[in-house]
Amino acid sequence: MEHFERAREEIAALPGGEDVFRRFEEHLRANGVDLEKSGVVLGPMLEFDGAVEWFRGAWAGRRANPLLHRRDRPPFVIPERV
Repeated sequence: MEHFERAREEIAALPGGEDVFRRFEEHLRANGVDLEKSGVVLGPMLEFDGAVEWFRGAWAGRRANPLLHRRDRPPFVIPERV
């Protein structure tokens, strides 16, 4: 539970974080997740630029942004410009 409390503190420090974490915890408990056994692990904090729909920061370029898109299989290909 130590990791869970540490995660709560880190998220609660963000704007609106207390409410976000409360809903997160409610969702996990409602779906039968035993927080004593499972714990919580936070990844690096990312800043998302909604204007360009891209992450910024140290983890963005090689780690986060490549996960935003994937190669689609025909006929389910999404065009670059819609």
